[in-house]
Amino acid sequence: GTIFTTSGLAVGGTGAANTLSDYEEGTFCPILRGSTTGGSFSTNTAHEGLYTKIGDVCTVNFRIAGTLSGATGSYTHFDLPFTVKAGSWATGSFSYVDTPNLSHLDFSSYVNAGQTLGYFIIKTVSATTPVYPAPSSFMPSSVQIYGTVTYQVA
Repeated sequence: GTIFTTSGLAVGGTGAANTLSDYEEGTFCPILRGSTTGGSFSTNTAHEGLYTKIGDVCTVNFRIAGTLSGATGSYTHFDLPFTVKAGSWATGSFSYVDTPNLSHLDFSSYVNAGQTLGYFIIKTVSATTPVYPAPSSFMPSSVQIYGTVTYQVA
């Protein structure tokens, strides 16, 4: 049967470190924006975010697909469903990236403490080191990104 508890479920001990107090699954919308001017992001049907939060750990899986236009600023970022815990950070991986007119060798993401944003890191053929956060110009037209990020929640 189903067990309901209001104070958490202790596993392997009775202390707070052994108590699972939260579990949640849901959806979110990982909209892309520029840092100075957000721009307009038109999504298509393959644009969605799913998350699973267990305790203070959240794993997001997302498909960002659409066109970012009019964005300006030093970087492009996307929304997360929860605020990142203070003093923590995380990186993410991507299984597929399709950005027309961009020759890139490496593409990943990261999150910073105290924010509800994910940022992109890119390394292009012409760059000797990764660029982070990635500039808004790295998404010149339609984009498809499939990825996962796991981070600690505030």
